Amino acid sequence: MIVLVINSFRRIKWDVSQIAGKKNQKFIIERVLNFGNEGDFREAVKRYGMRNMAGVVLGSRNLDQKSRVFWCQYFVIVHRG
Repeated sequence: MIVLVINSFRRIKWDVSQIAGKKNQKFIIERVLNFGNEGDFREAVKRYGMRNMAGVVLGSRNLDQKSRVFWCQYFVIVHRG
């Protein structure tokens, strides 16, 4: 499982040497939302689910403003701030 996650998201973890699927779920989702492409997003939804993805949009301090606005519109989340 860990090797599969590393291979799937190799493009978005350029500055990290090791990453675990469940333990680093929030980190992986943040990276996908900030830097991933459509394929990365689909893979993350398959692994973590839409509810978890939307939860990271709401709770993350690591999303850049442009990504946050986009994903709030995508998930139909009212974001103040």
